[in-house]
Amino acid sequence: MASPASCARRTRATVARHRAAFLALLAIACAVLAMPFLGACARGEGTASAPATEEEATASVAGGELKVHYFDVGQGDSQFLEFPDGTTMLIDAGPTDAGEGVVEKIRALGHDTIDIVVASHPDADHIGGLRYPLREMEVGEVWAPDASKDTYAYEKFLTAVDGQGLTINKAERGITIKEGKGYSIELLGPDMARQGADSDANSFSTIIRVRFGDTSFLFTGDAYADQIDRAEEDVVDVLKVAHHGSYSGTDAKLIEQLRPSLAIIQYAEDNTYGYPHDEVCEALADVPTYGNAENGEITVTSDGRSLDVLPSRGDALW
Repeated sequence: MASPASCARRTRATVARHRAAFLALLAIACAVLAMPFLGACARGEGTASAPATEEEATASVAGGELKVHYFDVGQGDSQFLEFPDGTTMLIDAGPTDAGEGVVEKIRALGHDTIDIVVASHPDADHIGGLRYPLREMEVGEVWAPDASKDTYAYEKFLTAVDGQGLTINKAERGITIKEGKGYSIELLGPDMARQGADSDANSFSTIIRVRFGDTSFLFTGDAYADQIDRAEEDVVDVLKVAHHGSYSGTDAKLIEQLRPSLAIIQYAEDNTYGYPHDEVCEALADVPTYGNAENGEITVTSDGRSLDVLPSRGDALW
């Protein structure tokens, strides 16, 4: 299986060709689009336009932004969301040794409380660190799939939830966690009706779709590609690549269906699993992709219409 470096080298020439073609098309488009505006300017008319949709209008009135932080937690997952109305949501907190760092990162962003905590599934590289924000910060509610694992990390997670005096809300398909001004948080998985007795922990992964204005984000835990395929039939703007870039969570068929504008892979440098796998690099070859190993913390900001991505270091993998 190819390393991340080999994936980047293999796609660099392809990306260069796509970039050149894109710039040429952009120049033509700009020239065409400029014509009516030049006419308007000559007549003294303004160029501002009203939001195209009701959702865009709501986002514009709210005057805020959605910020999604993909924390660098080594070989694990953690995402922290800041909504325009001040609501916060934490999805996973990486392995145990990343938990204290997650708390520090959230506090550095100006928050002492977390409104919504989601444990995507009971694997230690996702929930191991959650005990720290659950112990050290005020938490509003906790969501997790109806799946358990006989591990020390899972036991500590349950103890931390109990210590907050909270109960776990069961995460499953068809539930809307919250709707705010211009945004929604919806659960697309797991689909409990499809779960079998021999299902592994990854198959219980919580799949979350967040919409803000005309933009959408998909969070996939370690779900399998066919599960994500069944869960989300619409196009998404930002894809959190499932299972740290394992071939089990991403294939060409899924990417063709979702058509993401941006992909984020959460994995550690020189990990023993060979993530991201070569098949995933190939499937994402035409999608601007960032990874924590090369880019550190990655923040994606949406104003309800467009996206801005800010890695703490480096450029996109391809």
